[in-house]
Amino acid sequence: MMLPPLRPGGAGRAATGGEPRRGSLHLGPARLAQPFSKSGLILSMFVEKPATGGRTHDDCFNYYWPRARRNPLIEPQSVQVEHGDRYTKVTYRSLDIPNVNYYFCFKDSWVDLHLSLPPINQGEQMSLSDFESRLRYGEE
Repeated sequence: MMLPPLRPGGAGRAATGGEPRRGSLHLGPARLAQPFSKSGLILSMFVEKPATGGRTHDDCFNYYWPRARRNPLIEPQSVQVEHGDRYTKVTYRSLDIPNVNYYFCFKDSWVDLHLSLPPINQGEQMSLSDFESRLRYGEE
């Protein structure tokens, strides 16, 4: 899935049905939060310049995850971290709801992409792995 352009300090909206919209990420301090009502997924994203000057996916992960993991609703035994070429991925459960964070560096910006899958609208539910198989970022 390609997300629509995000402008510094602004918010964008992602497609909620039909064919995914294509576009590139215009990275700067920006937030995106979009419920995918048909699929049940809830997506939020934070984009900003690196806080520590690091330029790798693990630098982004090492900055954000220690802060995020302080959430008392995260079930510590459920946390799994995967370090990959395109992102560092953290999966976990919070109040028995599956969650995933993708941490990556793109165009000298850090991206924290968070998905959760609450048990609502089970009819057309998309799994987190379905989303991941469609996740793309980069130059058009």
